[in-house]
Amino acid sequence: MAETKVSVAETEVSMAETEVSVAETKVFVAETEVSVIEIRSAFNHRRVSRFGKPVFFTAM
Repeated sequence: MAETKVSVAETEVSMAETEVSVAETKVFVAETEVSVIEIRSAFNHRRVSRFGKPVFFTAM
């Protein structure tokens, strides 16, 4: 029973570590989105479309 409890505890720790890495990935993605927005505003390639909304020209 003691070994089972240890393995359960190890599983919970690995799950917690996975959640942390997922959170870090989300932060990285958010930072990437911010940098993309900054690049877009820096180039300022905004043109108004027929519908009055700004159109972004991005190099993919």
